[in-house]
Amino acid sequence: MLKTILIVVILFEFLIIGHEFGHYITAKKVGIKINEFSIGMGPAIISKQKGETLYALRAFPIGGYVAMEGEDDDSQDERSFNQKTIPQKMLVVSAGAIMNYLMAILILVMMFMYIGAPSTTIKDVVEGSPAAVSGIAPGDTIVGVNGVEADEWSIITEEIQKYGEGDIVAVDVLKGDTDEVVTMDLQLFLNEQGMPAIGVYADYERNLIYSVKKAFAGSVDLIFVMFESLRMLISGEASVNDVVGPVGIVSVMGDAAAQGVIYVMYLSALLSVNLAVVNLLPLPALDGGRLLFLLLCGITKKQLDPNIEGRIHYLGFVLLLVLMVVITVKDVNQFILH
Repeated sequence: MLKTILIVVILFEFLIIGHEFGHYITAKKVGIKINEFSIGMGPAIISKQKGETLYALRAFPIGGYVAMEGEDDDSQDERSFNQKTIPQKMLVVSAGAIMNYLMAILILVMMFMYIGAPSTTIKDVVEGSPAAVSGIAPGDTIVGVNGVEADEWSIITEEIQKYGEGDIVAVDVLKGDTDEVVTMDLQLFLNEQGMPAIGVYADYERNLIYSVKKAFAGSVDLIFVMFESLRMLISGEASVNDVVGPVGIVSVMGDAAAQGVIYVMYLSALLSVNLAVVNLLPLPALDGGRLLFLLLCGITKKQLDPNIEGRIHYLGFVLLLVLMVVITVKDVNQFILH
């Protein structure tokens, strides 16, 4: 359990540091003065003043923050946040969530590189399958199915799945330097999903282009999962009892670690997307709340008093802390006491 807690703490800090670094580097690029960049919360353990910015490592590894000049007060410094244009402010505010999304993609790329991509070369042939009966052997390469050129494994499976039990399929196979077209009957052979198949397994290879494509597609799927979860919470199809906090995440991460590194990487990508989406919700204290105020200012052409906005975000922060305490108590009852 201690090892799992340590992994979760490191993972959270990694994701939060990435989030805050997104704010930091974007603010620097648009010329905003950064007063402090801190990792963790509470009293500083190590701090160093470099130029105009204080860099600090703080005692409690439960977050981090970037303190920008004029972010929550009416600073007259020309390099303050509140002196920048609305598009610049919106870019800085949204940069944290964008960074988390990019981090999720990076994690997924590494995951798919670790898994490897299915090539069109055969690794194993199921004994008695249509492929085995037709003479296909490990090491052969499938280059086409029913006249359709196949340079990806997904094309092979898609073409075969167009046909049903008892259909005849023509498979173009490269055996060394010899190109052969063999026909096979799909009669009475089903794969693990109960679909007619020819009975072959692909050899896997590490492919960066494939991994990047799969990572982008996977990240979009994770976003849809997040929005579907939010929709279910709002509609009442799911309840707060289905939401987990840090304690629940430790339990889930422990289960993932027991199943292998792939599950941990996937859960890490999900958490990064979660952090991005939740931070963009239009609630006070979250980046989405700040974006909402900026959007209203852009529409009305009126600037809200930064001190008033700061108080609203502070109240929102307190309410979020209360919610976190409630979820933590619920998690303790659910995952520890029961």
